[in-house]
Amino acid sequence: MELSLCLSTPRFDRILVDAPCSGTGTLGRNPEIKWRLQPSDLIDLHRKQVALLRNAIECLKPGGLLVYSTCSLEEEENRLVIETVHRRWRVVERLPGRDQGDGFFAAVLTSD
Repeated sequence: MELSLCLSTPRFDRILVDAPCSGTGTLGRNPEIKWRLQPSDLIDLHRKQVALLRNAIECLKPGGLLVYSTCSLEEEENRLVIETVHRRWRVVERLPGRDQGDGFFAAVLTSD
């Protein structure tokens, strides 16, 4: 059983969830990530991110917006988290190599 952070009615018009992640979008600056990251880490991070996002959505007022972001490029931490939790969203994504700087993922979710 998950504990909800919003104990009563939803209270926020806007929420930003900058989720803890593997950081694979920063490999250019942090190459050591590839040596410490294990496949099981992605499963654990996915579970934690889903729980975090579900709790955040419960706190969002009707008509509100939630931005979910990671500095990861892994599907398990990005699209699959969003698809597990919410149906209405649009993605803002930047890939390293195509754009200067680190890669990241962000999705804007709307409340029902």
